[in-house]
Amino acid sequence: MEQMYNNSSEKAIAKIRYKFRKGYQQVTLSDKKEVHRELMQALGITDRAYFYQMLNKGIVNISLPRYEAITHIFARRGITDVWTTEEA
Repeated sequence: MEQMYNNSSEKAIAKIRYKFRKGYQQVTLSDKKEVHRELMQALGITDRAYFYQMLNKGIVNISLPRYEAITHIFARRGITDVWTTEEA
């Protein structure tokens, strides 16, 4: 009988979850509203609930343009330690 499944010992590529909450917590209260607006624009979202879901749960395998845009928003305010990562 022919084997139907590949018993490969190679692991699949892990999905990485990128969280920018660490950077967001460093934003001053006076800048919080503006940073929130800029992040929503950079992420292309309009729903506040979805924004907070992305903030708290992270973004799986984020695209480079989004990663750079978010990093730039924080860098303009002197925040360089923005990201935490974990396997999704």
